Amino acid sequence: MGGRLRLIVQDIECVTPIMDMPNLPVARVMWKILPNLREGIPPMDHGSGAHHTVLTYDASAEMA
Repeated sequence: MGGRLRLIVQDIECVTPIMDMPNLPVARVMWKILPNLREGIPPMDHGSGAHHTVLTYDASAEMA
């Protein structure tokens, strides 16, 4: 990508983790991709954004 930055914005719903992960040495959160997994994964996969994810409760897709 050179010197370019790419912003991939996606609406999600945060959910309570289904099990403890005491040995995970980083912050964690689980979410459901909206509107559903089938429609939500292709844009994220195509944009190569899954490995540098930022989550905020204070912004929405309309703000991007």
